[in-house]
Amino acid sequence: MLLQAAHAQSKKTMESRIEKVTVFLDGAQTERTARASLAAGKQEIIFGGSTFPDSQVLIDTIKECTPRLELDYAWRMTLKSLVLAGGVLEYDGKLEGNMVLTGNFTKESLTSITNPATDLETSFVVDGSFIETYKTPKLTDSTVLPICGQIVIRGLTAQAGTMKVVPNFGTNQHSEVKFTFEPHYDPAALTQGGQQLCSFCPVFRKTPASVQLMLDPGRPTEKYETACGSAATPSTNAFWQTAWQGYYKAGVDYLSNWNIASTPDLTARKTISRSRQVGPTISTTEEAVFELKACTGLIEASPLGQKCTK
Repeated sequence: MLLQAAHAQSKKTMESRIEKVTVFLDGAQTERTARASLAAGKQEIIFGGSTFPDSQVLIDTIKECTPRLELDYAWRMTLKSLVLAGGVLEYDGKLEGNMVLTGNFTKESLTSITNPATDLETSFVVDGSFIETYKTPKLTDSTVLPICGQIVIRGLTAQAGTMKVVPNFGTNQHSEVKFTFEPHYDPAALTQGGQQLCSFCPVFRKTPASVQLMLDPGRPTEKYETACGSAATPSTNAFWQTAWQGYYKAGVDYLSNWNIASTPDLTARKTISRSRQVGPTISTTEEAVFELKACTGLIEASPLGQKCTK
């Protein structure tokens, strides 16, 4: 009886800490540490709990898994202006394109992590740029002059600018996406097309909490001739920017209050639809859709920035 009791197997559950996770193509390896006093004899040890490492380990992990974001946009401006001769000048143009947003998590937020269950919200400050697509807009003038007749706009061409996401403006405004990180252990490898993507990212699930971006559309311009009878005058103008500046006098467009989608195909969307009267003779409208999503295609790089290919 004494011998049997000495070698009886007992079961003991121990709280442990996850120190490191390495994800392989066919599984994952977790390294845990625990402290406990063990009695003599056989014992079955069950490592329980999911206590995560200290803040610096969490910070290093998050920095290894920075998101790769794509901003798609379609941004339309119209302008209608009464001219002195009694006619109406009308403009309708749209900027389109996409760009890759790169950046870093803010150091201040990351180093403030004290409780992984509640403090894993941090800002990803971003910037990016790429040349816009500016298709030929519509431009008409209904003015009729007594000396030459109807004004005709001809030879209209458009010159695109460079759309930029400005990381910082002033002291308190930043282009940023706030994420909430949820500690989570999933032994499945993170792969795409049969290739391993990383060995640590699956430990944390990140959910977007809010988005604010500051956009600078550059200076898209229009070139054309104004003809009346046999006379023609070349002109260069910036109708899209003129209409835009009526809404954004600071020189950048501050976009907040995005609708968070948090789906595989869409992170967040911002839509704008409004009109404005500028004095007694000019009116403008703005219609825009901005979509923030994960860039899953190849990145096309140029001296003007990066875009995500489909």
